[in-house]
Amino acid sequence: MKAKKWDIWLASVKFEDSPVSKKRPVLIIEEGVCIVVSLKMTSQKPRGGDDYILKEWIQAGLTKETVVRTKKIIHLSESCVIRKLGELQASDAHEVHEMLGIL
Repeated sequence: MKAKKWDIWLASVKFEDSPVSKKRPVLIIEEGVCIVVSLKMTSQKPRGGDDYILKEWIQAGLTKETVVRTKKIIHLSESCVIRKLGELQASDAHEVHEMLGIL
């Protein structure tokens, strides 16, 4: 796996209150040797000011309008990451970067 910042990957993500997992897209915001730091992504409506609606979701390799939940940071082992779907476009990456306050 060679995930890099702003890549969108399909991953097996566990529900917060259950051991059950679901395959869903995640946005990579930092990669390490064994752990990938990512943000949850959903096709559900935004819940508040901490959610970012992607403007260029088709160009990013997604099949539905997608919301990035900037307050839903998750740590995944490399074994949970399945395949690359695409990457965030520059304008969306800039907006998410601003919301997160990261480099």
